[in-house]
Amino acid sequence: MFDADGRAVGIVVRDANGVRVYAIDRALERVRALIAERRAIPSATGLSLQKIEPALEAFFGASGVIASDVVPGSPAAAAGLSPGDVLRQIAGYDVADADAALRQLTGSPQGQPVALTIGRRGKLRQVIVVPDSLPAAPWIDAAGNRTGPATARAARDVFVPDLLGRTHIPADAAIVTIGGRRPERVGHVTRPLLVYVDDHGTRYFAVVAPRP
Repeated sequence: MFDADGRAVGIVVRDANGVRVYAIDRALERVRALIAERRAIPSATGLSLQKIEPALEAFFGASGVIASDVVPGSPAAAAGLSPGDVLRQIAGYDVADADAALRQLTGSPQGQPVALTIGRRGKLRQVIVVPDSLPAAPWIDAAGNRTGPATARAARDVFVPDLLGRTHIPADAAIVTIGGRRPERVGHVTRPLLVYVDDHGTRYFAVVAPRP
């Protein structure tokens, strides 16, 4: 979790008991304790996944799961994964659910290669990801701020109120790209636009559609 200034302030944990939020200081203390006790820590890949909703199918050409974020310097980045890649298989098993796929990845032994089949621009390819322990964080600077494209702009500065009001994108979220390009002011749309959003550290794809 990141605050309005982009500083890391907490970690969200989802498990069988529901969703819990830990302050960043408490989370780091717990991690250090686990390391000291030599207890198992879930593997990390630096990969975030998002379900392909019907509105996104026209852009990605498939239903299923896409990479919504790939952390710089992470195992997923080292494997060549990019946001927008469609995740088809993990270790030969079909992928249909983002949460199940993440559980499978985090449950993979650290240091053991995992084969992923992905779709990119209509072609299938296989990549190998080697899950690690919690990686170094080159995407977080010394002040706890997430680094990102200097060209990103606030949604309120990109979309006119009428357009923004027809989406679920917060006004203060950052628009990273529109149609794969740097964001420019949008006054109206005549066709659906694929938008890549950074909502205080959580990245995802969304669609801005013309008025019906």
